[in-house]
Amino acid sequence: MLYVKEPQAFILPPYHFHAVITFDTSIHAKVSLWGFQWLEQFRRGFKWVIDFATNYQRYDISSEEAERMLVSAQKNGLDGWMTVAKTFSDQPHADELRDWVASAAEGIQNALMIIHTS
Repeated sequence: MLYVKEPQAFILPPYHFHAVITFDTSIHAKVSLWGFQWLEQFRRGFKWVIDFATNYQRYDISSEEAERMLVSAQKNGLDGWMTVAKTFSDQPHADELRDWVASAAEGIQNALMIIHTS
C-alpha cells in the first residue's frame, strides 16, 4: 500500500492491477513508459490476455468483449513494443523483440479466428 500526502508519481509495470482510493481532490493520469526492462512482464500479461480471450465462454464474457481485449492488446501493447524496437534498433534485444511482436500479432489473429468460429 502506498499512502501519499504530497503530490507523487510512481511507475507500475505492465499488466499490474491496482486500485486508487482518494479522500480528497485527486488526479489519476496514465502515461505509458516503454522499455526492455518491462518486456518479460508484458509477455506474461499478454499471454494471459490471449488465454482469457480465447476461453471467453469459461469466464462468462461475450465474444465481442473478448475481441475488444485482443484489439486493445494489439493497439495498446504490440504497436508500442514495435515502436520501441524500431526506435532503439541498435539495442541488443531489438531483433528478438521485433520477431516476438510479429509472432504475438499472429497469435492475436489466431485467437480472433478461434473466437469467430466458436
